[in-house]
Amino acid sequence: MKRLTQLSSMLLLVQGCTLIANAHAETRSNSQAELKAISEHDLEKISITASPFKTRVNDSASAIEILASDEKARYQSLSLGASLEKIAGVSNVATGGQSGKPVLRGLSGDRIRILLDGVPQDHQQYGVRHPPNVDPFLAERIEVVKGPMSVLYGADAMGGVVNLISRPLLLNSGVSELNQATLFSQYHSNNNQRSLYFDADASYNNWGGYLGFGQTEADNFSTPSVLTFPLNISGTAPLFSGEIPFTDFKARDFASAIGFANNTFESTLRYMFWANDQNYLQQNGQPTGQFLTNHNLLLDNAYQMNENWLFKSRLSWQKNLRDASTGIAYQGLDDGNIDLSLELNRYQGRFSVVHDAIKGWQGELGFEVVDKQQRTYVGNLIPDANSNSYSLFAFERLEHGKWITEIGFRFDYISQQAHLAVNSSDSRHWNALSGSLGLTWQFADNWLATTHLARGFRAPSVFDLYALGVHGGVAAYQQGNPELEEEYSFNKDVGIRYFTQRINFSFIVFYNTIDEYIYQARTTELHAPSGLPIHQLRQGDARLLGSETEAQWQLTDSVKLVANFTKINSKLKDIGSELPLLPADKLHAELLWQPEKLLIFEAPELYLNAQYYAHKQSAGVYEPFSQYDKLPFGTASTPAYTLWNFGIKGELKAFSSPIVLRLSVNNVFDKAYSNFLDTYKGYALGQGRNMSVSLTIPIGA
Repeated sequence: MKRLTQLSSMLLLVQGCTLIANAHAETRSNSQAELKAISEHDLEKISITASPFKTRVNDSASAIEILASDEKARYQSLSLGASLEKIAGVSNVATGGQSGKPVLRGLSGDRIRILLDGVPQDHQQYGVRHPPNVDPFLAERIEVVKGPMSVLYGADAMGGVVNLISRPLLLNSGVSELNQATLFSQYHSNNNQRSLYFDADASYNNWGGYLGFGQTEADNFSTPSVLTFPLNISGTAPLFSGEIPFTDFKARDFASAIGFANNTFESTLRYMFWANDQNYLQQNGQPTGQFLTNHNLLLDNAYQMNENWLFKSRLSWQKNLRDASTGIAYQGLDDGNIDLSLELNRYQGRFSVVHDAIKGWQGELGFEVVDKQQRTYVGNLIPDANSNSYSLFAFERLEHGKWITEIGFRFDYISQQAHLAVNSSDSRHWNALSGSLGLTWQFADNWLATTHLARGFRAPSVFDLYALGVHGGVAAYQQGNPELEEEYSFNKDVGIRYFTQRINFSFIVFYNTIDEYIYQARTTELHAPSGLPIHQLRQGDARLLGSETEAQWQLTDSVKLVANFTKINSKLKDIGSELPLLPADKLHAELLWQPEKLLIFEAPELYLNAQYYAHKQSAGVYEPFSQYDKLPFGTASTPAYTLWNFGIKGELKAFSSPIVLRLSVNNVFDKAYSNFLDTYKGYALGQGRNMSVSLTIPIGA
């Protein structure tokens, strides 16, 4: 009844707000131009993730963040979570320098959709230490949409999406040329990390192509060497400090694309490969070695049927492989000593029509079909399973006067069959209706008010229902629960934005209620014979309440101040504790100096930033790694700390495109700290001081 009431309320709001939008459109027909003019200085902030068509960030009621150009180059790392954690509302579940899972407004794992060029990725994301199998370096831009996006991206997008977008091809140009080719090299001092990347794109009349590849190798990372770690609970020492063993890795990736376009038709075929051989350090000083591999094949087509109707199709295949063994480093891993081997194949077809200007409405109607095949070749953590889903969706947008209205609906049918044993299986089926309503209102000069309501959905995964085995990566014996029900979320955003040529400010409050929230609980029992703690899958109603404050102030023509603050509270209602893996409140502040020229460098940039993380108390037995609050080393609860970082960038105009040099230092004062979401916090500190040098060299045109 609660779910029906929520959906009914949302439908009434959609109807009422649409009438309001049309009424205001009649009174101020010229105000849309005013709305467009508010942020002309920010024209590059165009999103292709939050709606079916290109949308300026300031015109959308969704909470959108875009990492591109110099800002992306300044923050990006091999870890997707670390690349994004300076954004308001975004945190990072980290395990070493290469592994990082984004957390959006306190939600992660199966509740966040990682997209590669708009295609959802599956990477066994139920695991706390299972990072997305993508490389931020080969993406031209990264878009983050916070809050439920199930209406566009399906069941597992109930917390938001992160979309890595490749460089677009230059098609139907009528010329033949090498458009851009670059060589990128980077070195990190802390773990002797070496990266080398090359990419290039070219065009030939109607055709275009792209090629990119790279490799990164790193040794063990180092923390500040300390004998005691000052906690506000008790004084304890980390089990490991200085050089942390078994944190080395080797990553490779490759990307290619070819496309064709004429005046009415466009087609692009992309293939991407990613691999990472990595080690994780366990509490007993032994490694968990892993081979991770990902393949992606994507065919995008678009046909302009007439001036108002566009037909789009997207066919994709993803293959995800995970081989691991506890007690063996990846350098010694082979077919004979692997204790866990998983394979997942995902096939998706998406077909839709996009229309322009039907009585002011612009939108997309379509359907989607997904087939997933999960196989376990070694180990018994999760069973083999097949899953099929069928979806119908619609998204419409109306721009009139001072109002912009966005409405979306989606219906999903999901069928899943797990093969539990010989001649034994279990079938589950789910039906779900998702929806969203967004309103943007220019209520005064340079001021916008936004509200966004969205209903999300997530079916229990194969792991949630049937997990039964030792999971070496998190040192636990995990038990699924076949009685779990589906999750439903209902998220409410209210925000205000102020934009001038020198000042940008936004403040958003969100309240998200989740029925039947699924979580792992560490029990007091130990599994025999492994001796590992038993983790059980449970569920209960939950709520999250938070705020995001962001500000940019252009102090002078060359000096800018940027800051954001995120605060989140949560509660598992039946238990009274917070949700597990909820990030600490955080503040990011940065001072940028960008003069026109500095010595021999063009377009120089100098930055100094500080990252403050508040004290965070563990949620007790419901928190992963909570046992470390009761052991004589490490911690599960973390004290407040601040990290300082600075960097400099300059361009040398040696060719038609400049050579770009960057130097940065993170954790300048070699601060001893543990981040609340760092999975090493129980027995090791966070990374110490790290100096990074990178060089981008243009090749060819």
